[in-house]
Amino acid sequence: MSERPPILLFCNLRFGAAVLEELARSPGQRRRILVLSQRKTPRGLAALRAAWRRARLRLRTGMEVWAVADVNDARFLERVPQGADGLVAGFNQIFKPAAIARFASLVNVHPSLLPFYRGPTPSHWVLERGEQRTGFTLHRVVEAIDAGEILAQGVVEVAGARTADELDQRISRAAAPVARCWLEQLESRVPWTPSRVDAREHYHSPVDYLTFPR
Repeated sequence: MSERPPILLFCNLRFGAAVLEELARSPGQRRRILVLSQRKTPRGLAALRAAWRRARLRLRTGMEVWAVADVNDARFLERVPQGADGLVAGFNQIFKPAAIARFASLVNVHPSLLPFYRGPTPSHWVLERGEQRTGFTLHRVVEAIDAGEILAQGVVEVAGARTADELDQRISRAAAPVARCWLEQLESRVPWTPSRVDAREHYHSPVDYLTFPR
């Protein structure tokens, strides 16, 4: 029986940290690759520092670590085995159709209760608008931003969070076990039962898509 393609984890080390730690504690059967976003290919001393950070991550997580400036670049997509699965948590790049099609499944952990507070900075706006509750959404990645099929959601209390980073960390910790369950389901091939909440019951000022003001 041939080995199944790996699972690629597209994470940053802030919002994605709790998800990454949860998955590192649960190694599973399939090889996992951590993919980090980088603005450009570092050179000289910066390249050495980047290589050292990747080496430390490999030791800490037991995962192979890649860095990529553009997930839509053909050279990167050639590295992704056909049929691989992908999980996104706090990754600052947008996947275009050709990149999405490279994966058997590609899902994202978004820090709000979709369909509200889509976009790159939901926790900022949740605090700005005085929401008392927010949450996370595990959804399929499609070409439209944060618009794919919702697979799971969970509610998170806002009280006590002073900054968007603090709230993101709280949301990430709540979402991490669900992300692990999703990957375990992929391994077992047992059908996933979606679970949703009514976001209107938890947001008093539901909005669609917001970014930081210019």
